[in-house]
Formats: sequence, structure tokens, C-alpha cells
Amino acid sequence: MKEFYIKIFIVLLVVSCSLNVNAQRANGLAVEGRIAVEEGSAEGAIVQMYQDGQRLDNYGVGGDGRYNVELNWNHKFELIFQREGNFQQKIVVETAVPKAVLATDPKFPPFPVDINLFTEVPGIDNSFSENTVLKIFYSPSVDNFVSELYYNDAQIKRLIDQAILQGEVVDKNADYMSKLTRAELAELRKEYNELLEQAGKEYSDEKFLAALDGYKAASKILSNEQFPKDRIAEINDLLGLIMAAEELDKAKLERFNTLVKEGDLFFVQTAYTEARKSYNRALSIKPFDEYVNEQLKKIADLLQKQLQDEHYLDLIAQGDKAIKERLYNEALGVFNNALEIKPNEQYPKNKIAEINGLLAAQQKDQEKQQNYTDAMFEGEKQFTKQFYDRALTSFQNALSYRPGDIKATRRIEETQKIMKGILDQMSFDKFIADADRAYKKKDYPEALTNYEEALALFPNETRAKKRVDEINEILYTERSFAEFVTQADKQFEAKSYSNAKSLYEKALAINSSDKHVQDQIEAINLIIAQQGVDEQYKQAIAAADDLLAKTDYSNAKDKYNEALGIKPKEKYPKDKIDEIDAVLVAITKTNRDYQDAITKADRLFEQKNYTNAKTTYADAGKIKPEENYPSEMISKIDGLIAEEARLLAQKEADEKARLEAAAAAEATRLAAIQAEKDKNYADAITRADNLFNEKNYENSRTEYRTALDVKPEETYPQQRIDEIGNLLAQLSASQKAYEDAVA
Repeated sequence: MKEFYIKIFIVLLVVSCSLNVNAQRANGLAVEGRIAVEEGSAEGAIVQMYQDGQRLDNYGVGGDGRYNVELNWNHKFELIFQREGNFQQKIVVETAVPKAVLATDPKFPPFPVDINLFTEVPGIDNSFSENTVLKIFYSPSVDNFVSELYYNDAQIKRLIDQAILQGEVVDKNADYMSKLTRAELAELRKEYNELLEQAGKEYSDEKFLAALDGYKAASKILSNEQFPKDRIAEINDLLGLIMAAEELDKAKLERFNTLVKEGDLFFVQTAYTEARKSYNRALSIKPFDEYVNEQLKKIADLLQKQLQDEHYLDLIAQGDKAIKERLYNEALGVFNNALEIKPNEQYPKNKIAEINGLLAAQQKDQEKQQNYTDAMFEGEKQFTKQFYDRALTSFQNALSYRPGDIKATRRIEETQKIMKGILDQMSFDKFIADADRAYKKKDYPEALTNYEEALALFPNETRAKKRVDEINEILYTERSFAEFVTQADKQFEAKSYSNAKSLYEKALAINSSDKHVQDQIEAINLIIAQQGVDEQYKQAIAAADDLLAKTDYSNAKDKYNEALGIKPKEKYPKDKIDEIDAVLVAITKTNRDYQDAITKADRLFEQKNYTNAKTTYADAGKIKPEENYPSEMISKIDGLIAEEARLLAQKEADEKARLEAAAAAEATRLAAIQAEKDKNYADAITRADNLFNEKNYENSRTEYRTALDVKPEETYPQQRIDEIGNLLAQLSASQKAYEDAVA
């Protein structure tokens, strides 16, 4: 089927670059839009989100249906739009962007996606809603995010209609299956497995269209099996990607006709099972085709006659086996079924009498079995209500009626495990509550003990682990404070006031409210103040003057303040401080003006307003000529402007060439399709005319229908079909008249 496949047309939705810069994101891509529903309000809708396959928190949507989610760079996200009573829709967003792009300009405008959710239809297979309808990804060719559309609203509506029709077929099939015998079910299971095997080979050979009707036919046989449904959804996605809608419909029609011919050939050869498989595959394409359904009905009648004897013998074997396994009720039902098929057979009657005797003997143990059943039922009921102690008692009671019972033993173990988990949680909650109270009272050792007890029960609990680390840090700090104070007191007693003060200040940095430390520092300051005030003042002034001469204004000011602290009434340090402040004000203004200019220029550069950015960088260079950054950015802007002009010219040339090539290819494709259509029509008419001339009216009508499917606008095939219908009616009437005459 590869000759049917063509490349998918990719729909590119390029978002306008003229959006407000403030709406852009630097840390990821924003996806925003509005969720609408067919009936009522979007209130209660959610966006279920996955990042690289890991579940994230849901995004809630208000009554207006608007949403806005920010997705971090370099991940694969799945956004599933849901609202109760509606079919869900899924989109995929890949935020992988080259590092060079993010380093240069990491801001992209929000990507708009509006979602229309269709009202859910109860009871139908909704697996189609798990298909991805849209994919968003970064395109280097446009340096922006684009989208690839898999299903539009009309296509989704069509999938819903198909699911409704399929649901009706499945309901009829389920009713039919319930009436089949075990032998008939076994035969259908065999046919199901054969269809799966054949479809699997076709899938491996990439014959997806053939594999699709195989999986659909298998799913129709056993509608509860999930595997064919998953493969059907997967292949529908693949076909939606690789084939246009019209070409897919055409390919399905050709596939239908091929399967019908194949089924007809098998039918003529009396290979009814093979014919049924071909017809069922055809029916997966056209579920209501009258001819195919009639053929399947004929096959069912023929196979029913063949299977009757086999089914009877199979039932006898099953009944005998059930008796050996002491499954008396099952055996009784099987032998009754066998007797319905062959009412005059004595063997099933004898076996039924034998089973009734065995059941009478078994009745004596019924009370014990009922007690076990009642106890298990009560246990399950109490377990559901979360009355685990009562459930445990009931399960243990059941075990006493049937010692060693695996189910009762397992439920006892499960209940005990849950009860232990509840007790552990209660103990954990108590430890946490006691720990929190001690923590608030700053009783850190008591709090630490309780938090550690809680962690012993749940080692991965984040909050408790964080509190343990925090308390250990507090206790370590308290020990450090005490050590600093002890050492400082020793230095104070040894009259080493400078060292003592340094240690006290370190302790004060840990606990600024300690009165002893504050008093000791004040005492040391008084002592030092009385020692060599003039010498200290002189040294401070000399150091300040030296720093000022070196234009180290900040440290010079500190030294003058130090000197002023020694002698507060001295005028010289005050004058020098005023002088430094004036210089610093001038420097600050220059730096601020320069930085304002650079900030403005950088903002214009980020906005790609290169002309104004270049002018502003030049203004900044005039403020601080010694800075290299403005001239470097001016050179960079000149290069970018030249590169933009070159890229624009190249892009225009490439786009023109692409459009010309696409137009030529489309014209060639349309001509080829029309030529093939004309050939198929002519071939079908030729075959039909030949068969008509040979009076093979049934096959001739099939070929005229094939021609009419190719060219519905032609009147000749329909005229011939009507003519054949009249001929067949005349033949049927003649045949009936002949039979009546013979009778």
C-alpha cells in the first residue's frame, strides 16, 4: 500500500512578532487561548499537564474559558483539555530551542491556541479523543514557534460520528456473541487471533491501510479487547499524518472493493472462514453495505450447520472435564446445552442424572460455605466503609471456616497493613504536633527529638527534614555564641581589650540582644577611650589624608569619621568629610547618567531598535569616554543591520523559488490523479461490459458500481446497473415461474 502514501501537508501558524514585548517570556513559552464547549459554560474545565511524561498540577479554568500556561524551555509537554461531560482534546508542545537562540534573545510571544470541546456521547468508544490534535514546536527557519495540525474541528466531529455508528454495531455484536455456543466462541477467538496476526504482519510491512481494516475486523469480533483499539487509534494518527483526507477516502474505497472481490472468491471456493474474514475487513470500511452483510449472513448459516455436530461433541468433552474437576453446576449447564442441540441423545441425560446426585451430596457442605461467603462479604463491606478493625475480624472469621484460604489470608494481610499505616500516620502527626509546640517555645532539643521520631516513621517527609536541619543549625549557633563569650571574658580578665572586644563583637553578631556582651563592649570602649586619644586621632587623620591623596574616597571618609569619633569637636575631619561627599555626589551623578544611558540603549537593542540604540550608546560614550562597552555595542549593531539586510534578501529569493516549485508539483500531481482516475474508470467499464456481454450480471454490476465510485458524475454505469437489476428481476421471476410449474 506504500504507493498510496504521500507526504503530509504541514500547517504552519506563525505568530506575529509585533506583540507587546511585556507579554513575552524569557524562562519559557506561554501558551494561551480560550476553551469553549458546545453546551453551557467552560466553568470547571481544566488543563491536565505532563512534562516529559511526568504529571504536573492541573490548571483550572474560569467561566470565561481563558487560560495561560508557561512551559519551561527544553521539555516535551502534553496539555489535555478536559471538562466533565465533554470529549477531551490533547496537544503536544516541544519547547526545545537552540542554546545560541536562548543566549541571544530568549523571549518569544505567547502562542495562541483556542480549543472547542464537543459534548460527550455516553456509551461509545472514546479512544479517538486520546489522539494528539496539534503539535507546537520551534522552527529554525522562521526563528519562532509554529504548529502542525493533525485534526481540525470538522475532522474531530467526523470521528465522533464514526464512534457512534461503531457503538451501534458493537451493541448488536455483543448481543450476538451472548447467544453463541462455546465452540462458536472458540472459532471466533481463532478467527480473531488470525486477523491480529495478519494485521500485525501488514503493520510491520508498513501496509497501514490494510492493517487498519484487519484490526477493526478483529475488534468487531471481540469488542472488549483493548489492543486492537489502541492499534486502530495509532494507525488513524499515522494515516492522518501521511495522507490527505480525499486520498485516504479513495484508498479506503479501493481497499473495500479488493476485499469484497477476495471474499467472493473464497465464498465460491467454499472457504467460508477465509471469506468471512475478508467480508468483515470490508465491513470495517463500509459497515452498512447491504451486499457484504448479506454474504456474511449466508456464511453464518452455512458455518452453523457445520459447527453443530462439533459443538455437541465439544460440549460433551467440556461436561466430562467439569465433572472430573467437580464443577458440577458448570457441567450441568453444559450437558443441558448439549441436550438442546441433540434432544434424543441418551448420554447427556445420564450425565445430568449423575450430576444431580452429586449436587445433593454436596448440599451438606453448603452451610459452611455460606458462612465463609457471608463473613467475606461483611469484611469487604466494612473494608469499603474504612472500618478496618471490623473488617479484620470478619476476614479472620472467614479464615476459621476455611483454614488456609488464600483470599481471606491476603485480605487479612492487606487490612493489617492499612491499619499499621493509619497508626504510623497518627503517631507521626502527634510527633509533629509536639515538635511544633516545642519549636514555638524555642525548646529546640525537645523539638529536635520529636522531629527525628517523626522521620523514623516517614523518612522522606520534607518539612520534618527541613526543621531538623534548621534546629541543628540553631543549636550549633548557640554553642558558637557561648564559646565566643567565654573566650572574650578570659581576654577581658587578662586586660587584652582589643582581642576581647573582637570576640564580643563576634558573639554580638550571633545574638545582638545579649546584655552581658553589650555591657562588656561598652566597658572596653570606655577603657580604650581613656588610652592615647590624641595618638589615635593623629594616626586616624594621617591614614585618612593618605587615602584621600590616593582618591580612595570611601575608606578615607571612614577614617575621618573614625578620627571624628575620637575627637567629635575637631573641625578638620568634618571639612574633609564634606569635601569627600561633594566629590562622591559628582561621581555618582556621572555614573548614574552613564548607567541610565546604557540601560536605555540595551533596552532599545533588545527591542531591535538598532538606530536609536546606536545613538544612545554614543551618548553614553560621551559621558564616560574611558568605557569600551558603548563602542563595542555600536560595532555589533552595525554588523546586525548588515546581516538582517542580507538574510531578508535571501529569504525573499528562497520563498519565491519554493512557491514556483510547489505550484509546478501540484499541477503535476493533479494531472496524475486525473489520469489514474480516467484509467480506473475505463478499465472498470471495459470489465463490466465484457462480463455483461457474457451474461455474468452479478459481477458485471459490481464492476459498474466500481466505475460509478470512481466517477459518480457519469450516467452510463448507473443506467447499466438499473438495466442489470431489471434483467435479474426478470430472471428471478422466470425461475420462480418455472419452479411453480414443476411443482
